[in-house]
Amino acid sequence: MRYVQGERISLRNLEIISGVDIQQLSRRSKAEKWPEQRSQYESKLSTLLDEKVAEEVSTKISVELAALALENFNDYKATIKLARRFFDAWNKHLDQIPNEDAVRDTITNEINPVQVQKYASVIDMAIKGLRVAAGLQYEDINTAIAKVTDAGYVVNESDESTSTSKN
Repeated sequence: MRYVQGERISLRNLEIISGVDIQQLSRRSKAEKWPEQRSQYESKLSTLLDEKVAEEVSTKISVELAALALENFNDYKATIKLARRFFDAWNKHLDQIPNEDAVRDTITNEINPVQVQKYASVIDMAIKGLRVAAGLQYEDINTAIAKVTDAGYVVNESDESTSTSKN
């Protein structure tokens, strides 16, 4: 087995190490197909090594993607918080106005609708970004079901629950 699974060794070196005649080793090697076994063993070892490397790389990528998603999530939350300050400031200002007519005049004369729309768009984009960063990027259940189905899963819907299974 040392010839098959150990470090690469020639039959001549195996003869020296084991004390068994090289002709006997050669006959046994041929009868038991040691070179083929060695090739299969090395191939299997190479495949296992490739799988281990792929798993480690996949884990590293997953960790990095999770960190990036968390960073994006926090950035989107900060963006929403900043944009909402604009609306909070205006609400605070409007709350201090004594009557409805004055509030209406203030809204009409002082609040720029284009600016309000820009802040609302920022909040909307940030909310969509939050949903994606949190893995909730689907606007409706039909879109989510289509995505799951495209991935090769079967979605079973009932009144009580929805479950998935791989085809």
